[in-house]
Amino acid sequence: GQVYSKMVKDKQNKEVFEEIQRSIFALCLDQPLPQFPGLDDISVAAGHMNHGWGSNINSSNRWFDKTIQFIVGRDGNIGLNYEHAPAEGPPIISLFDHFMDYLTTNKRVEDDVPDFKDPTQLKFNVTDDLRNDINQGAAEFDALINDLDLRAYQFDGYGKEFSKSQKLSPDAFIQVAVQLAYFREFGFNTATYESGSLRLFQNGRTETIRSCTI
Repeated sequence: GQVYSKMVKDKQNKEVFEEIQRSIFALCLDQPLPQFPGLDDISVAAGHMNHGWGSNINSSNRWFDKTIQFIVGRDGNIGLNYEHAPAEGPPIISLFDHFMDYLTTNKRVEDDVPDFKDPTQLKFNVTDDLRNDINQGAAEFDALINDLDLRAYQFDGYGKEFSKSQKLSPDAFIQVAVQLAYFREFGFNTATYESGSLRLFQNGRTETIRSCTI
């Protein structure tokens, strides 16, 4: 926030920020990823969408204040990174599900986009002082990534239809499974968070349900 306050004192920087903030989404066209020994492809993709794998790879090709960032990797991975402040997860998930359903229909758009304008590069004025701030931020961000262990797993034994066949909510099924795993690992229960949607109410977002209680 302090760096932002310094940057917007420059008129050109302020105009660039406003241009970015007015946009509906950010599109991140990423460079190829290096090899990550010991990580399977899906875990590499999860890290790619989560943080971009560092300031020298793709983390600098993000605008993490943007509500929606569409990420397209050179290896064919696509995904979405979203900033939580304006909306909860469900509407964003619905949006992305719509995109994925559309892609699976193999529809092709042949018509040219009317009144399409060539992209314009947005240029910041960066002083030596700001460059030091950027380098410090990059170092802190890389340290956070190095401190994060992220592994993605796909369970193929069964899916949501099995729990439904047992008259169990898939969400509740997973909640109880996580609680049971925690209890088996540590020998006691822990505080558990489950979000409850209030979107049907005016100004409603979510509320916290403490599903594991005394």
